[in-house]
Amino acid sequence: MFGSTQQLSAAKRKHELGAGKKPEMPHNQGRCESDASFCVIVAELTRQSLWHSARMATESPHYAWREFGAKLSYLRNMSGLSQEDLAKRCGMARSTLGGHETGHRKPRRRDVESLDRELGAHGGVLRAWETARRLDDNPEWYREITEAEKYAISIEIFHSALIPGRFQTPDYARAVLTDCRPGDDPANVERLMKIRTSMLPRLLSQNRPRMLVVLAEYVIRHTIGSPEIQAKQLDHLLKLQTDGTLRLLIVPSGTENRAGVATGPFRLISFEERLPLAYAEHASGGVVIDQRDEVRRLGAIFGEQMSWALTPAASLDLVKQVRGDLA
Repeated sequence: MFGSTQQLSAAKRKHELGAGKKPEMPHNQGRCESDASFCVIVAELTRQSLWHSARMATESPHYAWREFGAKLSYLRNMSGLSQEDLAKRCGMARSTLGGHETGHRKPRRRDVESLDRELGAHGGVLRAWETARRLDDNPEWYREITEAEKYAISIEIFHSALIPGRFQTPDYARAVLTDCRPGDDPANVERLMKIRTSMLPRLLSQNRPRMLVVLAEYVIRHTIGSPEIQAKQLDHLLKLQTDGTLRLLIVPSGTENRAGVATGPFRLISFEERLPLAYAEHASGGVVIDQRDEVRRLGAIFGEQMSWALTPAASLDLVKQVRGDLA
């Protein structure tokens, strides 16, 4: 929470160090009358604290999290536990649990597992949480990757089966989602399509990292939806190459390259002043990877894909040839 004693103390120590003063000891944390600048810091943190609390109280939570919270509250009541009792058992504040039950706070997986265990729900809480995450307009994996990429200087992307999501046209994305989510509500497919196709415009509005995309030849030759949809998708890919948004390399079919197919789609994200990250995609979203060994392993695989790829000019010519065959 903004405005906590710890934050005020840290802010004061930072201010004193910047002024060349020896920081006061913790017992002076609450004093600000002798330092006008520190009073401004206190006032700003307090303002942020009040704004954050008011926003939490007035914003209506997403319906998926309201439903999750209602189920959690029902299970707690059925178990005969009060909010305070269950919160204590799970090592969280009662107000935090209250936020989960109203849908205003989205719990972390480890907290959900603890709640499920203490309530004896046999996976019921976890399944409800997974459903809420899937239906959320801003799922966790989407928030994590978009936040990371705001600060990227380069993004290297590999895919052996599909045009990567951020470069998909709406029709292509809709066809992919429909095929991989049989029986799903069309409205949910449409919502996921909009999330997917909004990722590139949002990134380019905040940052313009260098983007290198390596695709297997299968990706551009395999028709998704219809020949017309595939043709428009290849047109879009060529436009992104032409306007400098990305650089495209194609790994031709018939090579002995197996690592990319076995690994699945991923991207490597590099920064100016921090260690690189990787992002591996899966059927329901993706996961951000920051373990050095795993990032290094994916980097080696990406380098191998580049070694098998055609030159940029030859890659572009191949995409144009395939596009022409679809006309």
